[in-house]
Amino acid sequence: MGRQLELFGAEAGRPQEPLDPHQRRRIRTEMERMLATWRAMERLPAEDGLTKATVAEILFHGLAKRLPAEEAEPLVRAFDAELDRLYDRWEDRPPAPPAAGPSARGGRRSRAKAGSRGPA
Repeated sequence: MGRQLELFGAEAGRPQEPLDPHQRRRIRTEMERMLATWRAMERLPAEDGLTKATVAEILFHGLAKRLPAEEAEPLVRAFDAELDRLYDRWEDRPPAPPAAGPSARGGRRSRAKAGSRGPA
């Protein structure tokens, strides 16, 4: 039981041992590549755009947990800002035809507008 409590400490999700410089560089490079990809988009992909954005967000935040907070936080803020920009444009899209099923509107953006972004 004692080891399980360690999972919920203030630094849960942060590496216990420092990464070597090569590992940090690889993680940071991947995060920068992902950020550049999403910055280059004008809109979310038409097919499965919300799913792709959600998967990218989970992956990006997972990578961020491997870096020291002072290194990860600026990248996370920039990535979240890009997703917010793309979600704003998604919400401005024309309504889907009735056969397309229920609307995906209101998910992440509603949380962002309410101020509960979750862990960064």
